[in-house]
Amino acid sequence: MWKKKALALILALCLAVSLCPVTALAEINLFFTAVNDNLLLFNAGSVPIFSNGTLYIPYTVLTMNGFGVYYTTINSRNIHCLYSIENTLFFDLDSGDSFNAEDEHFAASAIIYGGMLYVPAYFTCGQFGLGCSVITSAPAPILRVTSGSESYSNSALASVYSSHIQAVIDSMTTPDTPGQPDPAPDMPKPDDYSDVTLFLGFRGLLDGNCVEILDTLDDFGVRACFFISEDDILGSQDDIRRICGSGHSVGIYLSDGSREEYAAVADLLFEAAMTATIIVTSGPDTEETSKETARKQGLLFRAADDICEEGFSAASAVSKLSRVSGNRQLILFECYEGAADELRVFLRYALDSKYIVDQINEVTVYTPDIA
Repeated sequence: MWKKKALALILALCLAVSLCPVTALAEINLFFTAVNDNLLLFNAGSVPIFSNGTLYIPYTVLTMNGFGVYYTTINSRNIHCLYSIENTLFFDLDSGDSFNAEDEHFAASAIIYGGMLYVPAYFTCGQFGLGCSVITSAPAPILRVTSGSESYSNSALASVYSSHIQAVIDSMTTPDTPGQPDPAPDMPKPDDYSDVTLFLGFRGLLDGNCVEILDTLDDFGVRACFFISEDDILGSQDDIRRICGSGHSVGIYLSDGSREEYAAVADLLFEAAMTATIIVTSGPDTEETSKETARKQGLLFRAADDICEEGFSAASAVSKLSRVSGNRQLILFECYEGAADELRVFLRYALDSKYIVDQINEVTVYTPDIA
């Protein structure tokens, strides 16, 4: 079903392209969007369109990705406003005009397509101090918006996401098989768990298995917490940077629970990705030691409610959910080879069951269960 919805989106974009003069890039059916080092989920809230030779992006690309840009509208005058601490930009859709808080007017205009506001990409990004470029070396072009915190070059970003983009393209052109069920023959029927928040944690990033996990999370629009060790950072710095750039949170997995271990991993994390964290976890054997270290050092300790060890299946992961009580559950997954396929089935079940899938961060670690 999701393929059919995605295909409908592609057809709609192609129709938009056919209705207006465009540049050569618009002849390519698929057009992706990246924010810093993160390729956004391919949907109507991220895909650019061309109109009269101008490249437009949904306003949500700027307001929902940590740029400090916000949106409001003056409905009585059909004026839409994007604003930040440093700048304010108004788009008057009735006149096709745009202007700032100093009443300086510009020729750029915004449009409404599919009920959503689209703003001129290069102009609007420039007004808010953001970089904007189009990468053409991937299987489909990527519009990239940057804030200066990115780690990848354009060519590196294209290389990292090329296989994922190609997989999306292939999925759009592969018809669904009538009557073919999703690959989850031993999964229970989903129930309604809309009052339960499910936190996803991952550990064991070595051997390149993290990339497929990240691709899967991107496909579902889900953010998680990756608990890393010293070996993870030393062996997978590119993965660490992608994790941070993709909006996931990072914690430290303590194997001996000592302050020295935390400090060593924290220093390496900052060197690799300019990121700090005070979130820690551990295995059950060192849980008490790790909790004591966290208490003395002002860290936030969060133990997993259950762990899906290497070789887990989607069915076994679902069975662990049924054994966890309370309305906040953290499941910790190992990033082994093949885990992405099982994770995909597990996530489909969790979302069909209406779990609220969230990520562990400094705000959610100690939020109490609701009685």
